Amino acid sequence: MIPGSYSTSLTFFLWTILLLGGAATVLGPTLGAVLFWVVFAFLGALLPAMANAGYLPMSGAQADVVRYIVIGVVLMLIVIFRPQGILGNKREMTFVK
Repeated sequence: MIPGSYSTSLTFFLWTILLLGGAATVLGPTLGAVLFWVVFAFLGALLPAMANAGYLPMSGAQADVVRYIVIGVVLMLIVIFRPQGILGNKREMTFVK
């Protein structure tokens, strides 16, 4: 890849994947990637369909942007409540030996 192909959204996606699965595990980022893309694709199909059907008070394009907001909120909740990730160990986050 060339450096110009990296974008802000790609960095956001990669950090979310890494934090979701757990950075200090081998399978964590793989699980994080699978979960992230499943949820991201699901929201990408569900939210615009709900907006076009009249269930959400916005257009389909606006609903597509809402999925970024939902993923951002989920990322904040992960950092607050589960900073070690899904597969991470709580002891990895402490400095005491």
